[in-house]
Amino acid sequence: MKTTYLKTMTKSKKMAAWVVILLLLASTVMVVCFFGNRPLKTDEQKFLAVLNNEKFFIDETDNYTYLKSYKPFKESGAVVTQYGCVDFDGDGQDEWVVAATREGNIEGYLLLRMHENLVYGYTFWPREMQNLKADGTFQGSGGAAIQEYCTLSFLNEHEIITERAYADDITDEYRLDGKPATAEAVNAYVDEFNRKPNVQWTPYTANTDDDAFLAATTDGCLRIEVTADENAVASLTVTDQKTKKPIQEITLDENERFADSELYVADVNFDGEEDLVIPKSRTAYARYAMAYVWDPDEKEFVRAPTFETIPNAAMDITNRVIVSLVSGDKSTTYRIAAFDSAAGDFYVQRQLSYYLDGERMMYQETALQNGAMHTVTEFTKAVTDDDFYKMDPELRSYYCDDPDWLLALRPWKDTVIRTEGMLDSQALYR
Repeated sequence: MKTTYLKTMTKSKKMAAWVVILLLLASTVMVVCFFGNRPLKTDEQKFLAVLNNEKFFIDETDNYTYLKSYKPFKESGAVVTQYGCVDFDGDGQDEWVVAATREGNIEGYLLLRMHENLVYGYTFWPREMQNLKADGTFQGSGGAAIQEYCTLSFLNEHEIITERAYADDITDEYRLDGKPATAEAVNAYVDEFNRKPNVQWTPYTANTDDDAFLAATTDGCLRIEVTADENAVASLTVTDQKTKKPIQEITLDENERFADSELYVADVNFDGEEDLVIPKSRTAYARYAMAYVWDPDEKEFVRAPTFETIPNAAMDITNRVIVSLVSGDKSTTYRIAAFDSAAGDFYVQRQLSYYLDGERMMYQETALQNGAMHTVTEFTKAVTDDDFYKMDPELRSYYCDDPDWLLALRPWKDTVIRTEGMLDSQALYR
């Protein structure tokens, strides 16, 4: 049996070994939507936008982050200088391996991969990925006398490293595909590995003069330029990056401009087209935002007004819905909302609210029926301790069993508009 392991399971060990890591470029980079004479594919647009600090990626701790804010890379003196395109898992879609150097030496790699229209990032320190070949095989080193030769594949959001050959010249232990082998057999594999062509690296150079953002749609790269008014988003200019022709001007009314606001780019309606999200207001317990979703028929961003009524909107990518959680003043409300493509707007499907009344918790569940919200059930529970809900079968079903809710599993706090310290966004001012 082949020796296969989830790299994410050994993250703490790997991070301890990461001695020198990337320093992300302090400023954004010019958006380039062409490689030579061919247009960039959608995945390539998004990967380049990650390098340009125009798009977030999901790191190995499942957090949304921008490259310049990625903690493992932030404090090093290395800079991104090149990237290579490799189809590691043979699915016809290239992943990008981004290399960072310091004083001419490779200090680390970040592998970027598309999964369910989102970019995932996986870090490799130099000895984990040496001599990367064009077919995706690479060499790793476990010490002076230990060499491993591996391939890479993926399971959902996890990467899987599979050992193809192993040699320990001190203990005379040799393996091929996880099975004991002779030194001669392993050496033959190594000889074949060395004859393979190396990955082709593309130079990457920073350009600090461009503050525009990038949205990737099936219609191509869209360049988003922001005009600010007293630290608030005042207007957006949308341009076709290929033709350089303006597509749309979005102007916010003065009463809609939220101080210290930022621009976010995310596929909030899960149609494969990236949308624009702008913070609108904030209370003690919630943040609200405007969403302009890309309409491929009209070829412009269209405002979805119901999104503005959803507090702390978060993306449940697995179930392709927006989820919402707001809690304060002894009350809590969960919401699940979906997008109606025909109406061009979101709608709330279900809502669960509860509040403390003395020593009892009052619950109400509502659901959309015939165009209106109707009560599904109401009940009360005695509060015995902080974990009383774990002992009550009816409440426990909401947390773990009821597929409509799964309160313990859905990404309720994975909000599009992040609070300070959770996400260094596409900041309006850098």
